[in-house]
This record gives sequence, C-alpha cells and structure tokens, in this order.
Amino acid sequence: MMLKLCSLLCYLLFLPSAYGVLNESNKADEINVYIEQNLPYSGFNRQQKAQGIFVDYWMLWSLQSGITVNFLPYIKEDIAALLSGKKNTVYSGLGKPSKISANIKKSPLFSISSQLYFRPTRRDKIQSSLVDKTVLITVGGLLPRSQQLSQFVNSPNITYREYSGLLELLLDIYFEKLDALVLFSSHQVHQRLLDQFLSLLLNTTSSPILTNELFVYSEQQNNNLLDWILWGEQVGNIPNKMTSALEKVTNPIWGSSTDMAARIMTIFSCIALLFIYIRVMRKKDKEFENIFHSSPYPLIIYSLDGRIIYYLNEKAESAFPFKVYN
Repeated sequence: MMLKLCSLLCYLLFLPSAYGVLNESNKADEINVYIEQNLPYSGFNRQQKAQGIFVDYWMLWSLQSGITVNFLPYIKEDIAALLSGKKNTVYSGLGKPSKISANIKKSPLFSISSQLYFRPTRRDKIQSSLVDKTVLITVGGLLPRSQQLSQFVNSPNITYREYSGLLELLLDIYFEKLDALVLFSSHQVHQRLLDQFLSLLLNTTSSPILTNELFVYSEQQNNNLLDWILWGEQVGNIPNKMTSALEKVTNPIWGSSTDMAARIMTIFSCIALLFIYIRVMRKKDKEFENIFHSSPYPLIIYSLDGRIIYYLNEKAESAFPFKVYN
C-alpha cells in the first residue's frame, strides 16, 4: 500500500504543468457523457443501462477521478447545440461528427488500433487498397459491429465481415474467400501471443487508417472539465487497462459458428467410429488367432492342387518338416 502511495505521489509530481495547477475548486462532482447507440463500443441495453467498451473506459475514469459519470443517449445531433449552456456535459465517441463548430474542443482519450494479416499472394492488393479507394478487398474480424468503425466507414473499398471464431477466419483466408483478417486491440506494451502466432503464419501490415481514437468533445468554456478528464486518464493509466476490456469482446477467439461446429463434430464422430471399428476388428482377429494357437492339434489348409500348405497355428508348423506358408 505504501509503495502504491509513493508511486502515485511521484507520478503527480511529474505530471505536465497543465495538470499540476488544477484547482480543486473547479473539480465537478459529476459529469454527463453523451454516447452513441453503437454496441459493443457504447450504447444502452433493454434495461436502459449503459454498456460497452467506451462505457468501461468512463467507469475506470470515474474510479480514478472520483467524479460520477451519467450516460445520456446521443442521436446524431449538432454537438454545439447539444452542449451549449450545459455545464459539465461532454460528448464521447469515435471520429469526428458531421456537424461541429469552432467553439467545440476535441481531445483524444485512447485509440483502437488494428493489424491486417494476409497471405503473401495478397500483399500487393492489400497495400494498394490502403491508398487506392478503387481497389476492393474483403477483410474478416472478430469484433462485432466493426463495420461501423470510422476506418471502414471512410474506406468504402474495404468490406468488413464478422466471424464468430478465428478458426473460420483462417480457413477462409486459406481458401481465398477473404483477402485479410483484422484484429483490434487498444494500447499494447508487448505484442500478444496471438499476434506473434499469426505473424509466423501470415504477412502483416498496419496503417494510420487502421486506427480509431475515442475522443471527448466539449465547449471551450469547459476547459477546466477537459483538464480534469485528461488528468484522470493519465493518473489511472487507463489506455493500458482498456486492453482487457477490448479482449473480452472478442473471446473466445478460437471459437466457431454453430454450423461449422456441427460439421467439425460430424467429421470427428466419423473418425471416432472408424477408429472404434478398426479396434473391434483387430480384437476379433486377435481372439481367433489365440484360439488357433491354443489348439493341441495342428491346423492346416491345403491349396487346391495340394502343392502348398498354409498353416494356421504353431502345431502345424512343427508337425511338417517341409516349407509351409502362413
């Protein structure tokens, strides 16, 4: 506990001057955050409870800053009109809304980055598609509703297809039904084991267009509120903590759809039945062999012309000095 307290004090001492001069009297007790209905990133369930990756972010921020967060639905409104005159109210979402005025300030909070994995034969096509909007590609991924990310909305030449498991993704890439697969992650200090594994199998590339940032928008007059928001994020090191929240959305990554699982189970069942059948037949052959060898009498079979003798047990072999065949 003492070590954590010392670490926090040291971190506060080395914070940028903008956060070092924050006035405690300007700290809000609570703030209202407008979020879009765009799950799994943000939205409300049937019980009107806010949930999603961005809601997880704000809940972490609330724990670090001690400021209560209230979530409100944002329905593609003019942010300037929405936030005008509303103290301690912000909009938080991906990208830049279509309507925004000069008196609205935008600050990035954390980013969702991604990597494209593809077979070497697709390299030229993938690289071209990132800069040339006429080159059409199809990418598959595990993160639900990812087609609504700005990187796909602003790139009409990239079609996103959602998959329920990585196994199906890899199979479709192998059979060239997909050009690439895309995996999403928040800020990473170390490369994940999954990334290392896929890098061994496939080529990979990243691009600025494959990054989406979560922003917060507020009126200029609420600069103090923005300072507190950024302060709470830095103290809690929230971008790193969002990694686990993002990974929860894509688990289990090795899963498969119901149809594919049924096909896999059918194949494995047939293999299992064949294995059992072979074992049973071998066991029967072994039983017959044991019966023949345990007989006290020589058991032999003559060929039709009487020239060749086939012995069935060891007694027959010892009884005849001439060559026999088994």
